[in-house]
Amino acid sequence: MAQQAWAPEFVRRGLARRPALRAVVQGLEAAWLALVWAALGLLPPGWASALSAAFLRRVGPHLRKHRHVRRNLALALPERSDAERERIAREMWGHLGAVFGEFPHLARIDRESDERVAVEISGRLAPLADPPRPAIFVTAHVGNWELTTLVAGRYGVPVSVIYAPDSNPYLDRLIRRYRRALPCELIAKQGAYWRLYQSQFEQAAADIDAEEALTGAVPVVVPDGVETDATSDAAAGAAADADAAAEAVTEPPAEHA
Repeated sequence: MAQQAWAPEFVRRGLARRPALRAVVQGLEAAWLALVWAALGLLPPGWASALSAAFLRRVGPHLRKHRHVRRNLALALPERSDAERERIAREMWGHLGAVFGEFPHLARIDRESDERVAVEISGRLAPLADPPRPAIFVTAHVGNWELTTLVAGRYGVPVSVIYAPDSNPYLDRLIRRYRRALPCELIAKQGAYWRLYQSQFEQAAADIDAEEALTGAVPVVVPDGVETDATSDAAAGAAADADAAAEAVTEPPAEHA
């Protein structure tokens, strides 16, 4: 979540100059989201997903961030009409809300992944070869990107995931607590290249060519902000998601439960 995305610019500037007050506000933000997730956790996963999707599909277009979503879609899909792009934007908000609603159910979805998550493999995967080899898995904000590690876990492939820690440390701890249910090692993006290098020797399914990564040639799995070429409706929605998630609810976070 971007720092105090809900607040006017002058409020954010004031909080930036007062670290103690900002810490209090960050604690309140995390407490509020903890209550929302606790309430959603009492519902069945499908209900929580649908309720959050419907809410953000209605509220999202009225948020300040919606201007950036429209701009991104205009750049990605210039051949579409304004009405079509608005429909895609509204569905993007719904998709983001669904991921948010499923977040407190990650542990249950993991336990019931055989029933809830369908897997289709096209081609050969290096970690499943004989002998297994390290590989990079690239995900986009299409479906619930948090669930992609369940696929690797189903086949016994250890995975290391690079993620961007939330700017709110209290909220970051809350997010990590829910993500502990996922079968993966979470690596903060600061110093991630060295940690991935170490993971090779720990049999983790993560490898990286440092030269290509530094030049931007290799996309790295970053669940909280994947960069992707907007060459389709899904990719355009993914690009808008990555931009919008920073200032909407939270970026928590394939197939919806």
